[in-house]
Amino acid sequence: MLRLRVGQGLVSATDTTTVIVIKASADDVFLTCGGVAMAAELETAGADNPNLAPLDGHDHGTQLGKRYESADGAVELLCTKAGAASLAVDDIAMIIKAVKALPASD
Repeated sequence: MLRLRVGQGLVSATDTTTVIVIKASADDVFLTCGGVAMAAELETAGADNPNLAPLDGHDHGTQLGKRYESADGAVELLCTKAGAASLAVDDIAMIIKAVKALPASD
């Protein structure tokens, strides 16, 4: 379980995915990438990344520059480095946040 805070950087243990927290839940969450818990960047700075293989069903990938949100909208992440594993909160896959359309300027 992890208490997220806005601006916090997180890294994956399964691939190269890194994210920044844009919106954080008030509650602790279990945030995973590839089915394995993510860690704060400071905790892994200089440490050897084991590069575990993503678990089956958690290998749909992340896209650079996309915002991912939890099903309930309580958690939002910005992908700053893409990878082959997918993100999940409390074992529920995160989805790419829909882009808001700009008003037409006729």
